Amino acid sequence: MYIQYFFIAVILAVSALVSSLIFWILLKRKIHFLPVLKLFCVSASLNRLLVTGSGYAVLSWRLKLYGISIHTSLAVSAVSELLSIAPWLILGIYCGSSVAVHIPWAMVVLSVLIVLFLILKLKHIRDFAGKVFGYIREAKIRIIISLPFVIINIVLVSVYYLLLVHVFLFDFNLLQIIRIVAISIAAGYLSPVPSGIGIKEGSLIYLLMREGVGFQNACVFALTDRLIVTIFYIAAGFIAGTDIIIGELKKKYFKQRDPDCSPGRSTDG
Repeated sequence: MYIQYFFIAVILAVSALVSSLIFWILLKRKIHFLPVLKLFCVSASLNRLLVTGSGYAVLSWRLKLYGISIHTSLAVSAVSELLSIAPWLILGIYCGSSVAVHIPWAMVVLSVLIVLFLILKLKHIRDFAGKVFGYIREAKIRIIISLPFVIINIVLVSVYYLLLVHVFLFDFNLLQIIRIVAISIAAGYLSPVPSGIGIKEGSLIYLLMREGVGFQNACVFALTDRLIVTIFYIAAGFIAGTDIIIGELKKKYFKQRDPDCSPGRSTDG
């Protein structure tokens, strides 16, 4: 079992490396790859430790130190996210609708999730679309160059879940795994909840139970999946940039007191 967890960690590390490489290509290779890898890991870590999206803001400000405008950084982040999530969203909605046809309430849930996503994230969608379309017009070649790496990442995510399924000794084939994963990723991404917490796990549990997995085992699988990915990226972020992460956490959770207003000090003249 430990060797399987080791390979899972290796797969996640390679996936982070490939994602960083996609970002670097889209960035027009304006700086060396290693700083991009470091900042990408820090960004992924902060997206899990703080509000989703906060990592991209820090990434953009840090890249400004290398002479890259915040507008360019945010546009690249938007396109990078689109390339990574779009295949899973398309596949997840397609597979989810085919499942929902046989389960009327699932169709209702899927429709509600999409409507809520559009309503609650309308401003985000507008900003996102503006950045994406503006960047796509002037970066077609770089996007095409990055597509093979996007496909590699899809394969890596599939292999990660294949290994995790083998850890739990579930008897699934690759197509079953891809279908389950795609629907759960789409449900989590379309939900209004940050990082899809609870929604992704709930859909994963339900889909596993439809395939014959017991409720307890399905819950443990979903929780293990969330913990492995979260712990990996938080650890990778701290390894890549402990000072950056601690600084951002201090800004978020600890407010420094004004020494003139500290207890026991009079403010009278």
